[in-house]
Amino acid sequence: MSYPRYLKVNFNYNFLLEADYSKSNSCLFHQKYEQKDAYSKHGELPDSYNEYNTSIHQVWWNKTDFDINDIEEQLKMEVISISTIKQDPGNIIPMHKDIFKKIKDEYDITGKKIVRANIHLDEWNPGQVIQYQKNGEWKSHTHWKVNDGLMFDDSCLHIGMNGGLKPKYTMQISGFYNGKVI
Repeated sequence: MSYPRYLKVNFNYNFLLEADYSKSNSCLFHQKYEQKDAYSKHGELPDSYNEYNTSIHQVWWNKTDFDINDIEEQLKMEVISISTIKQDPGNIIPMHKDIFKKIKDEYDITGKKIVRANIHLDEWNPGQVIQYQKNGEWKSHTHWKVNDGLMFDDSCLHIGMNGGLKPKYTMQISGFYNGKVI
């Protein structure tokens, strides 16, 4: 199966939009120190990326906050972690791959495929883009609806941008894919 793959799920998690997103952190540390190989073909990470334009507001959830069986069935995965991210206008998550460090450190991954489903919690607004590389070609994901998304593995380069005027909300569900690989 070539990643990312498109998703359409049937969730009703509007309550996630009302979470406390007041705390923020920069995702820059991971890109600067854990993702250097991601830039080898594209150049170095420029100094213009800083803690102010790479900020995200991430909330971590317990699996008991959800109908986990429904999520696992729809995504065909064993869920390990769930978080939501609010990305304010003017921010970017620079080019990266999801490396799943915590899952690899804490679980036996032998023979397992680790993936992350990135589900949109709100409608697309102009200026909001996810770019990704698939089969060596860069593509842009826009005009999404609630519950549309992409599933990434640890080889897929992608970028999350909000050059719009409204926050962008996504839900990240990470775990082991157990569906049929095509």
